[in-house]
Amino acid sequence: MNYEEHNKQVLADLKRLLAKAKDKDIDRMVFRITNAIKNSIIKNKLRGQVLNVRTGGLIQGFSVKGARAKYTLRNRMIYAAIHEFGGVIKPVRAKYLQFKTANGWVRTKEVHMPERSYIRSTIEEKWTAINKLAAQFLWEEINASNKRT
Repeated sequence: MNYEEHNKQVLADLKRLLAKAKDKDIDRMVFRITNAIKNSIIKNKLRGQVLNVRTGGLIQGFSVKGARAKYTLRNRMIYAAIHEFGGVIKPVRAKYLQFKTANGWVRTKEVHMPERSYIRSTIEEKWTAINKLAAQFLWEEINASNKRT
């Protein structure tokens, strides 16, 4: 079975399980998967693989919030998005940006930050595993619910 056929099979299994699941089962599954993604980002992307740890702010800034199968993985650090998407940083209150580098002080009108995706790239890399995890979690929740009733 090739990769595409395997993914179709995993998604078909997931759809079948979703049809049997109760809202609380789906809610638990989504929460667990969102946390698994967060933990994978921290372990595999924020410890030097994509971004180096300097203060630990990006790692500590992650949170999972939500309910009813709608969870958001967010980072409260103001600089999280510029690392994920890249962009241009311009001064707001002064004419120049000024910061210290290994070679001394720099003064410039703008800084071009390259994209260093750590959230989207994790989801892309783990997509098949996420679907398998969803199916596994749902299966466990459905079985546990059936045993309780």
